[in-house]
Amino acid sequence: METKLNKKQMEKARRSCGFNYGIDIEAEGSRGGLCLAWKSVNMVTLRSYSKWHIDVLVREGCTQQEWRFTGFYGSPYLKDKNFVWNLLRRLSQDGSYPWLVAGDFNEILYSFEKSGGAPRDHKRMEAFRDTLEDQLVDIGFSGTWFTWERGNLPETNIRERLDRGWQMMRENQSTCSGPGRFRFEAWWSMEETFEGLLKEFWFSCQLPLWDRLMRLQLCLKDWAGSIRRGRVGIKKRLTKELEFFLGQERDDETMSKIIDTKIHLNLEIDREEVYWEQRARVNWLQLGDKNTAYFHKWATSRKMTNSITKLLSDDGREITEASTIIETATEFFENLFASQDGGDSQKVLDGIQRTISNETNEFLLSPFREEEVWAALKSGEVMKFCLGILNEGKGVGPVNATEIVLIPKIPNPSTLVNFRPISLCSVLYKIVAKTIANRLQNVIGGCIDEVQSAFVPGRLITDNVLLAYEILHTFRQKRTGLKGFMAVKLDMSKAYDRVEWDFVKKVMLKMGFEQEWVGLIMKCISSVSYAVNINGHRGLSSLMRIAKKSGLVKGVKVSRKGPEISHLLFADDCMMFGEATEQGAKNMKDILNEYAKCSGQCVNFNKSTIFYSSNTSQAAKESVTAMLGVRNSSNPEKYLGLPNMLGKKKKAAFQNILDKISLKIDSWSTRFLSQGGKEIFIKSVLQAIPTYPMSCFLLPKTLCEMIEGKLARFWWQKGAGKRGIHWCKWSHLCRSKEEGGLGFRNMAQFNVALLAKQGWRLLTSPNSLVARVFKAKYYPDCGFRDSHLGNSSSYVWRSIWAAKATLEMGLIWRVGSGEKISVFNDAWIPKYGNVRLIPYVDNLHFVKVAELINSNQRKWNRSLIESTFPANEAELILQIPLTQHSQGDLLVWAGELSGEFSVRSSYKLLQNNDPTVYDLQDIYDGFYSKLWKIDIPLKIKLFIWKISLNYIATRVNMSFRNLTSSSLCPRCGSGEETTNHLFRVCPTSVMIWSDLPEIVTVFSSSTDFVEWLTKTLANLSLTELDAIRRVNQSTLTETVKWRSPLCQTVKINFDGAFDARFKLSASGVVVRDHQGFALLSSTELHEGVVSPFVAEAIACRRATQLALEINNGKVIIEGDSLSIIKKCNTNVIDKSQVGSFIHDIQELKNRVPHVRFEFVPRSANTLAHILATETLRRKESVYLENGVPPYAENQLKTEYAREPD
Repeated sequence: METKLNKKQMEKARRSCGFNYGIDIEAEGSRGGLCLAWKSVNMVTLRSYSKWHIDVLVREGCTQQEWRFTGFYGSPYLKDKNFVWNLLRRLSQDGSYPWLVAGDFNEILYSFEKSGGAPRDHKRMEAFRDTLEDQLVDIGFSGTWFTWERGNLPETNIRERLDRGWQMMRENQSTCSGPGRFRFEAWWSMEETFEGLLKEFWFSCQLPLWDRLMRLQLCLKDWAGSIRRGRVGIKKRLTKELEFFLGQERDDETMSKIIDTKIHLNLEIDREEVYWEQRARVNWLQLGDKNTAYFHKWATSRKMTNSITKLLSDDGREITEASTIIETATEFFENLFASQDGGDSQKVLDGIQRTISNETNEFLLSPFREEEVWAALKSGEVMKFCLGILNEGKGVGPVNATEIVLIPKIPNPSTLVNFRPISLCSVLYKIVAKTIANRLQNVIGGCIDEVQSAFVPGRLITDNVLLAYEILHTFRQKRTGLKGFMAVKLDMSKAYDRVEWDFVKKVMLKMGFEQEWVGLIMKCISSVSYAVNINGHRGLSSLMRIAKKSGLVKGVKVSRKGPEISHLLFADDCMMFGEATEQGAKNMKDILNEYAKCSGQCVNFNKSTIFYSSNTSQAAKESVTAMLGVRNSSNPEKYLGLPNMLGKKKKAAFQNILDKISLKIDSWSTRFLSQGGKEIFIKSVLQAIPTYPMSCFLLPKTLCEMIEGKLARFWWQKGAGKRGIHWCKWSHLCRSKEEGGLGFRNMAQFNVALLAKQGWRLLTSPNSLVARVFKAKYYPDCGFRDSHLGNSSSYVWRSIWAAKATLEMGLIWRVGSGEKISVFNDAWIPKYGNVRLIPYVDNLHFVKVAELINSNQRKWNRSLIESTFPANEAELILQIPLTQHSQGDLLVWAGELSGEFSVRSSYKLLQNNDPTVYDLQDIYDGFYSKLWKIDIPLKIKLFIWKISLNYIATRVNMSFRNLTSSSLCPRCGSGEETTNHLFRVCPTSVMIWSDLPEIVTVFSSSTDFVEWLTKTLANLSLTELDAIRRVNQSTLTETVKWRSPLCQTVKINFDGAFDARFKLSASGVVVRDHQGFALLSSTELHEGVVSPFVAEAIACRRATQLALEINNGKVIIEGDSLSIIKKCNTNVIDKSQVGSFIHDIQELKNRVPHVRFEFVPRSANTLAHILATETLRRKESVYLENGVPPYAENQLKTEYAREPD
């Protein structure tokens, strides 16, 4: 502690507190002064001290073990910071004892550790973080988070967390653990004997499925134990053998032994890595590199974090015994999950309308098929078991036994409220539940109110973020009107755990679900049994709707013509809006109480907050606050994790993004990762952190640059606190890998790409709640594309509007009728370089694309187009497909073949239009594409990438940066150490290359270095890697043949063939009955086809036309194009380049009574393939009844009368 006392005063104070022993360091005037005090039971030995620290060894009681303690006081003055941090670094070097360092460091690690006052300088916090060793673990805290406070008024109050403690990481720390449970170990599947053991047990045991699984657990545990006991020392033995063989002369036998030993050693390392990876729960590194040390460290840290060593009971007692902790947790969750005496739910049910039709119920209650359960299972017994529950009414039984595992929500939790319960269900139950959920997903959109922004196809969590921000922005701008408005952010206590099952049942029945379907769902949720494992709203919307109709609640509008919004829901995060009057508050509280009684949900008013519009009087605020019993907030808290209001200091508002990135980087050591691991970590973890806020807000450019700077420092640094050499700009690393970069993100461009997605949703989902709100306020008389920024607009609207230009660059019209498309003002020709046509004649009389189409024949007016436009433009226009049945024009996204917007293609569009990006030199064409496809460890590929771009620390490069005085090669001294000299010219390198017989190298001095590197790369011998793949992989291919349909069913097979040179395609279609007899065969040629994808779509349309012509009843249409078959099986509007053909197919499908489309592999579609390819080769069409052309007769006979489907 800092004493600010002289030595005599400190000793007197220490003894008065009962500490007879101590070390006192005198203060300098009224500043400083340290004291370490202890009682006689402890043996303390002084190691070192200064005015900043006291370092001692401690021996407690009669034990012989010693541990080290350092009391530390950080300087509050900037001029002393560097000296103090260097002192802390020196103290951390001694790792011979377990170490605890604690004290007042007078510095914070992250900006969220300070409240009030000016923001802390980012470099000061980073200097403090760089000082801390990787093995130091924060010991946490109890009591108040902030340890220092100043200022008695809210506007001057400043709080900081300056006092803390760290301990050296120790793996063998005792923790409270519950009963052991079975875990499937990922490394088991790598054992050669595993598959045989599994098959032998499964087919020899005749017990029921659940009992058999329980017995299998015991069998696998015994087998795994024997395997692990026999593997002790194998890794060391293989390493010694490899060292021995590497020292021998090379011959065929020695090389074979080296390769064989390396294979087995790599497999052993893989097993160990998989073992620790499973415990670390770090999946992003699986594509990085071999790194058992990192997984081991992370798993140990994770175990310490999740362990429950003590709890506080309701009466304040501290519980530390394992058995008592388990009893307390069990009692807590028994009370939490117990059913409460609910109120009368009839009022809630009155506001729920029937949304489930009879057709929907028929679909839901149709028998579940095997492919619905789980196609990947391919286990007859598991399939039979699950279908028995789903179709035959069998009970769930022990399958629904669930373990509750507690995950801490905050650091060092002490009460069960601060743990998140996670239910661990059995795999069998998950299969049953997932099958039900998949079927329910098709109708869920009609069951969920539009104010619920997620968990429904077509809705995003960001919708409610945008709406909440827009509403609160309106509150701040509202300064007139007699009545104010309020926004209440509710805290739902344990929202996922407090739901009355009877209430769920009544709501589903009122919606219109059949009793049988409701019973199936209730069987799943009500049959659960829980065991706590330690360590190891539609209803609310209904009430609000009734209240709005009766005038009890009045929602808010962000504009006069906009929709009225009374509440926003996202799972347990709820925000309610209404008039800020005493009566309005009373009505709202009555609604919440009624909902709580019926549903079992509980609103915690003490943790809820309320925000008022600017025109609300003080008297109204006081009466509303007293009625609701919630606290006022002048600046609303975050909603769904993002700020509700932003002022001028936007960079400070998003400072937490930088803190999260720093926290991730600082939570583990860079020495545990190679460069390959760093790449995966940056892409999968660090760059994902700002994605969510970037989806709603345009971040300041300086903040994006700070994020990129932090990522760049991490990428180039060699260790914690070491800067490293930045060999190139971050923008160079952001180029794609094929262009010489690494595919990292340019944060500002990625931010715009994410916001462009919001603009796309406003365009394509005009009926969504968020689109209606924004249209009514910002573009009531036009579309989003013609909207203006306007005055006093909110920050979210300005953010979306900033991405409008990017959206415009990628939009293109898909021609339907052509009536909406301007010939010269719109983009409508795919792959046209100028985007929009340039008029060559001033007096052209047509302005719409519809005037270029012969509407009667649904074909282009060829003569008009060829006489009006240049040949190249006319050819592109004539290649645009038209529907046989007229449809509306569609605005689609040109960056994706599907026509749907994607952030990836939008980001690529921004990169391609960036004028600051450098062009790749011609000599690198194709080099990087080859490099990244080679199957070698990622860290080796990154090293080759560095070599190709001269990003390595040669003497010449170091001399250029003034880091060395000599540029001569340190090995030969005969020339400057350039990259070329290092790898080709230096005698040492030449000798090494000559000893590698597998690699043929080019040493001609006239050969360019990149060319030499490319040829050397191509000649790399991958013998060892191929051998490892042969050991780890075994593929079994099964040829699928054509099968005849059932009786009274016709099967139509189609295929397309494509000639890219002449833009020509052929379609082949054959119709066969249940005996395999060819009823009809038809082939056609098509001009102006641009891709094989289009050729397949044309063939599928022809097959559907024939299905309508033969009018047989039940028809199966088969093809080997999975994408086309999927599109045909949906009823949504297709925006891809084959959209016109899919539209025709969907129109024809509606006219065929019983038709379905199925995908088959090429081997089962051979006859149609022969018809298409031969037609394209012979350039002649065929239409034959009761037969096929002579060139296809042999294939027809081969497939004739096979066993039916």
